[in-house]
Amino acid sequence: MGLRWWEWLADWRVLEVLMTEKFDRILNIILCDLVHNWVGAGTYMFPLNVGYIAAYSKQHDQNLNIELFKFPNDVLGRLSTMKPDVVGFSNYIWNANLNIEIARHLKVLHPECIVVFGGPEARYDEEGIREFLAQNPCCDFFVPFQGERPFVNVLKYLRGEISKEDIDGVFHLDRSTSKVLKGKKLDRIPEPDEIDSPYLTRLLDKFFDTNLIPIVETNRGCPFQCTFCAQGLTSYNRVNYFSMERVTAELEYIASRVSKTPLLHFADANFGIVDRDIEIARYCRELKARVGYPTKVSSNMAKNRPPEKMIEIARLLGDTAMVISLQSLDDLVLKNVKRSNIKLSKFVEIIDHVNEDNGISGTEIILGLPGETLASHMLTIRQLFERKVSYIIAYNALILKGTELDEDRRKGKFKLKTKFRLIDSSFGEYDFPFPEAHNVSGVYLNERAVLEFEEGIRETDTLSESEILSCRAIHWLIQFMWNYRFYYDFLRLVSNLGVNPLDFIIGMTKSRDLQEASDTSELFRNFEYESISEWFDTPEELRRHYQQPEQLAGLKHGEFGKLNGKYIFVALTEFKQGFENYVARCITLFPELEVHRPELMAVLEYDAAAILDTSDLIAGREIADVDVSLPYDVLAWKIGAYSEPLEKFKRESSYVFHMEHQDKAVLERLLRQYHHENKNVTLRKMSEYMPIKKLFLTHRLSDQQSADRDQQLISIQAERAGVGQ
Repeated sequence: MGLRWWEWLADWRVLEVLMTEKFDRILNIILCDLVHNWVGAGTYMFPLNVGYIAAYSKQHDQNLNIELFKFPNDVLGRLSTMKPDVVGFSNYIWNANLNIEIARHLKVLHPECIVVFGGPEARYDEEGIREFLAQNPCCDFFVPFQGERPFVNVLKYLRGEISKEDIDGVFHLDRSTSKVLKGKKLDRIPEPDEIDSPYLTRLLDKFFDTNLIPIVETNRGCPFQCTFCAQGLTSYNRVNYFSMERVTAELEYIASRVSKTPLLHFADANFGIVDRDIEIARYCRELKARVGYPTKVSSNMAKNRPPEKMIEIARLLGDTAMVISLQSLDDLVLKNVKRSNIKLSKFVEIIDHVNEDNGISGTEIILGLPGETLASHMLTIRQLFERKVSYIIAYNALILKGTELDEDRRKGKFKLKTKFRLIDSSFGEYDFPFPEAHNVSGVYLNERAVLEFEEGIRETDTLSESEILSCRAIHWLIQFMWNYRFYYDFLRLVSNLGVNPLDFIIGMTKSRDLQEASDTSELFRNFEYESISEWFDTPEELRRHYQQPEQLAGLKHGEFGKLNGKYIFVALTEFKQGFENYVARCITLFPELEVHRPELMAVLEYDAAAILDTSDLIAGREIADVDVSLPYDVLAWKIGAYSEPLEKFKRESSYVFHMEHQDKAVLERLLRQYHHENKNVTLRKMSEYMPIKKLFLTHRLSDQQSADRDQQLISIQAERAGVGQ
C-alpha cells in the first residue's frame, strides 16, 4: 500500500530539515600553522598562510567558525573541548612530525573529523603523494600548491555540493586499492586581492598579544627554478601582486596594533623585483617616522635588479643589509643547480655601490651543492672577501622534499650522501590529553617527544665528508668576526695588510698549540665535537638519541642550537678574553702581519672595548662606560672607510664607549620577547633578527674635541649594522 499524501509530506519535511542542516549548519574549522615553542624563545611569524585560507573560505561560506593556531599546546587544549568538522595543517620541514602527531591524536578523539594537509614538505608527484598518504592514514586530503581554492572545494564536499571525486586541486587515497585520486589541477588565483586580507578582517588580531613577528606578502611567486629550493615549484614560476592599497593598509593596521616586537618581515621570495617595492620600502620608513614601527625589516632580496634600485631599497629600510644570494661563484655548480640565470655582474656592481656608500652588502653561499669542491668553495669565499662583501653567510646544503635535488639524490646522481640533524628549536615534549573514555586501556601515552629533522648533504662525488666538516669552524668564525661585526675592523686591517681574512681564519682553525696557550682549546674542541655529533645516519637513530630523558632535559635547557649563534655567544660570555688573546697570538702565523703588530693590537683593543657586556644587560645592571686609550686614531681610520693605511693615523687617541638610553630600551624589549632561562638561547635568538649594532656600545672622543667629530661618531655607528643569521 502506498504512502498517503500527508505521509509523503512528512518525509519531505524531514528531508528538507536534513538538507538545511547540512548546507546551513555552522562548520567548526581549525587551521594550524604550528611551530614548536617548547624551548620558549624563537623568531616565529604570524600564521599568515592559514590566515589566507580562513579569509578566502569565509568569502565563499558564511557559516564557518574558524580558529587559527600557532602553538601546539593551544590547539591540543582546544581539541579536548571542541569537536571540529575540519582541521587543516600547513606542513613544513620545521613542523611536519608535530602535525602528524596532532593529527593522529585528533583522529582518536574525533574519527569523523576531516583532516587536510598542505605545504611543501612532500613530493608532489603521484608516487610521493601516495607515500605520504599511505604512511599517514590520519590525513584525508592533501593540497599541493596554493591552498585557498582547493580548501574551499573540500568544504563544498563536506556540504554535499560535490562528490569526493570532484574535489579539484586536492589529492586523496583510495585505501582499498592504494590508488591516488585527484581532481583537476587548479590555476593560481591571478589577482591576489581576490583573497580578503587576514589582517584587515581581524582574523589575526589575537596574535598581536604574542611575541610573533608580523609578516606581509606583497606578491606571490618566484621566477627562478633552483634545484635545491621548493619556492619556484610551489609558485608555478609566475609572480602576481597584491595591490599597493592593500599592502599599505595592512602595514598601517599592523603598526596600529603591534606592541610586543619592533620587527617586520616581508614574505616575498624576491623583494625589490619590481619598482613599486621602492615605494613600499619608503612607506615603511615613513611609517617608522610617524609611529616608531618597524625598526627592522627583513626579507629575501631580489636578483638581477638594477643596482641603484636595490641600493635605494636598502637605504630606505635603514638597518637592512643588501643581501643577494649567490650560493657559489663556480660556473659548474651554478649550472648544476640551474642558477646560471642570476647575473654575477649585477651582484658585483651592487657590492661596489654599497661599499662606496658605506652600506652593508652581503650574500649567502651553500656548501655541498653538486659540483662544488673544497677549492672552489674556498675560492668563492676568498673572492667575496676581496670584494669587501661585508656579510658572507655559509649554509650546508639540505635536501628538501619535492625539489629537483631530492630527485637527484633518489636517482643516485652526483653520489649524494646525506645525514640527519635536529632542527634548531623544532622539538618538544607535549601533553596529548585523552578523555578517560578514550584511554581506559592505558594504551595512549599522554606525554610524547616530537622531533623535527633536516637531511643534509655530507658527501658528493666532488666533496668528501671530512672536507665539509673542515669548513664548519671557518663558517662560524666568518659569522662571528666578520658578519656580526665583533672583530670586523681587525679583519679589515688584516686585509689591508695583504692577508685575505679567509687565510687568517683558516689559520685560527688549525693552530692547536696557540689555542692551548690562550685558553681557547676547550672552545674549539667543543665546537668541533658538536659539529660531528649533531649528525645521524638515520632519522630513527636521531629519535632514539634525543628521546632519552637526559637528552630531552638538555634540549629543554637550550643546550642544542645553531652552532654558529650558540658558539658566538659562548665565546663572548665565557671565553672573550681568551679568544682575543688567541686572535693576537695568531698574528705570528703571518710574517707580513707580525711587522704591523702594534697597529693590529690597537684595532683589536678598540673592537674589544666596543662589545657590550651582555651579563650586565641581562642582570638589569647599569651599563658602565668603557675608557680606552690607543696609539692610533682607529675611529678616524674607520670614518675614512679603511681606505688609508692606519700608520697615517698614529696619534694618541682616547675614547669612551657607552650605552645609549634608546639602545638599552630596544635591547630590554628584545630580552623580554626572547626570554629563556638559558641566556645563550635568548642572545642567539635576539641576534637572528635584531640590528647587531645594538650589541655594541656607542663611542665618543673622551675630550669632546669638536661637535663635527661627534657627528662623525654617530654616523660611523651605522656602519656596524651587521646582520643576524
